[in-house]
Amino acid sequence: MQPQLQKMMKDAISSVLETMFFLAPAYDEGESLQSFQREPFFLESSITITGKVQLLRFLFRVTRNFASTMTANFLGVGQEEVAVEEMEDTLKELANMVGGACLARLPSDNWGLGIPKIEQPKTNPDDYLGPNMCTIILSLDEEPMAVIHLYLDQ
Repeated sequence: MQPQLQKMMKDAISSVLETMFFLAPAYDEGESLQSFQREPFFLESSITITGKVQLLRFLFRVTRNFASTMTANFLGVGQEEVAVEEMEDTLKELANMVGGACLARLPSDNWGLGIPKIEQPKTNPDDYLGPNMCTIILSLDEEPMAVIHLYLDQ
């Protein structure tokens, strides 16, 4: 995966999480996904950015704790007040805002931003593997909370 795409992805995610959700993430590129055995993924959302010759697909896989924290911060309520439907909407909004922030950082190519989708996480981790992909583990307060995959199709 191209290093400039990884940097663009991290910059966009950090900007969105800090300004919209009041969260300061840390990134672990080499950390194993085994840290998610204790607290498995709860939801996932995705969005695509389509250009003339390339397609970028972002996939956000998050724990319940991350989804509820992010949603509570976004809505200005306590975590105990957050419903699953609100977490789904917030995760789609995260995908949309990160996609838009990345789109603004890409060179001109008549890029188009897709519509974010929500899905249930797959149980087999191998289902997420693909060529031309990078994976970043997002942590808050040294606790792994989310995995973000970027897939590049040319």
